[in-house]
Amino acid sequence: MKLDAETLIRKLKQKEELPGVIAALGEESYFRGRIGSLLQENLFAGLEVSDREITVFERDTSLKEVEAVINNYPFFGGKSLVILRDEKFFGVMERGKKISEARQEKIKEQQAGILKILSDVPEYCTVFIDMAGTPDKRTKFYKDFEKLGIVCECDSIRIYNLAPWLEAMSEDLGGKLEFSAVGTIMEYLSFRDTAPLELLSRELEKLSVYAGERKVWTREDVQAVFAELPEVSQYAIANAVADRRLSDALKLLKIEYMKSTMKDLTFILLCGSIAAQLRRLACMKELMSEGFKQQQIADIMKLHPFIIKKSWPQCRKFPEGLLEDAIIEISEMNVKKRSGGRAWPRLEEILVKLLTA
Repeated sequence: MKLDAETLIRKLKQKEELPGVIAALGEESYFRGRIGSLLQENLFAGLEVSDREITVFERDTSLKEVEAVINNYPFFGGKSLVILRDEKFFGVMERGKKISEARQEKIKEQQAGILKILSDVPEYCTVFIDMAGTPDKRTKFYKDFEKLGIVCECDSIRIYNLAPWLEAMSEDLGGKLEFSAVGTIMEYLSFRDTAPLELLSRELEKLSVYAGERKVWTREDVQAVFAELPEVSQYAIANAVADRRLSDALKLLKIEYMKSTMKDLTFILLCGSIAAQLRRLACMKELMSEGFKQQQIADIMKLHPFIIKKSWPQCRKFPEGLLEDAIIEISEMNVKKRSGGRAWPRLEEILVKLLTA
C-alpha cells in the first residue's frame, strides 16, 4: 500500500492500527524522521527509552541477523522495533550503475531473502525501513515489496507547494499563520527549489514560543523570529535591490561580507539570490506588459500571491531593459571571477549602476 508522507503522519498521530512493515523512502529526512519518531511513540507508549526493544541495522548486515532479531520475542513491553537502513538489500546503491551479471544475481538473491523475511513478520514486531534512496519502481521486486505493508515516498516539497505544510505545522503547534505570514516565509525561501523542512519546523516551534498565548501569528512575528534563517539576510539584500533602495542594499551587502566566514560560498549564494530576484521581476514585467493579472502571473510563475502582490509595484520602478542588463553583468562577473576576476567590489558597481539608472 502506498501513502504520502503527510497521510502516514496523520494516521500515526491518530494512532491507527498499521501493518508490521512500514517503509519511508526518499530524500526528505524530515518526513522520515517524523514517521520514525511517531512510530516509536505509538509502539512504546508508557515505556522508558531504556526499556524499548529497538534494533538498528545500518550496514554490513546479514539476512540471518535481521531474521533472528525480528523473530526474537521482546523482553520488555511485548513490542519490538527493527529499523533497517542497510540499502544493499534493496538494490539502491547500484541503481543507475552498470553492474556485472554476478552482482545482479547477488542483488536478486538479497532481495528474495529480504522479501521472504518481511512477508512473515510476527505480530509483536514492527519493521521500519528508513532510506534516503528508493529501489527501482519498475522491477518486480518493488511491486512485491509494496504488497508487504506501507510504502511511503518522502519527497521534498517545492517552495510553491509549501503553504499547506506551513499551515498544518502551525496547527499542530496550536497556532495559525496569517496569509501574509505564510507569504513572508515563502518569500524568504523563494530563491530555493525545495523547502528546508527540518529548519522550518524548528523556526515554527520558536515562533509558537515567541507568540505565547496568541494563537494567530502575524507577518511581524515571522520577521522577528526567522532572523537566523540563512536565507533571510540574502532576501533582505535582494528585496532592497527590488525596492531600489541603494543605500540599504550597499549597507546590507557590507554586513554580509563582514560576518561571512566562507566569503566565496556566501558570494555565490548571494549572487544567485539577487539574480533570481531580478529574473523574477523581469518575467513579471514582461507578463504585465502582455496584460496578465496578478493571480494569472502567480499561477504561471508558481509563486504565492503575496509575493506577486508585493513585487507588482517593484517591477514598475525599473526602466525597460535595465533588469536584463544587470542579470547579464552578474553572470559575466561570475564567469570572470573563476579566473581571478573581481567579486564583491564588482557586485557593488553593478548594483550602483542598476539602482541609479
